Amino acid sequence: MKIEKLVVDEIPVLKLLENFDTLAAYKVQKEINDFIVKRQSLILDLSALNFLDSTAIGIIVKSTFALAGLNANLAIIPNTKILEMFKFNYLSNLLNIFEDIKSAVDFLK
Repeated sequence: MKIEKLVVDEIPVLKLLENFDTLAAYKVQKEINDFIVKRQSLILDLSALNFLDSTAIGIIVKSTFALAGLNANLAIIPNTKILEMFKFNYLSNLLNIFEDIKSAVDFLK
């Protein structure tokens, strides 16, 4: 799993560059856990992905609630395909979903 790490207006961004599946789950969860430990909000950019499996969805939902319990947030930037999958699984109302990094940064500031 390739993950590009960025900082935009002091907000950390993890951009996933390969499909987020069971094989990549450990690495992604480890990266997100670093922010949970720090109680720090972050952006998870999924715009380059073609696929998420159920393990990936579980990590995203669990991380969203873990951060929310610490007064932090996980902002998600999906592409159209991933957004449709979130909607199909009734997750679009549970997750903080944004069209682009600027919108996500504005929300997290």
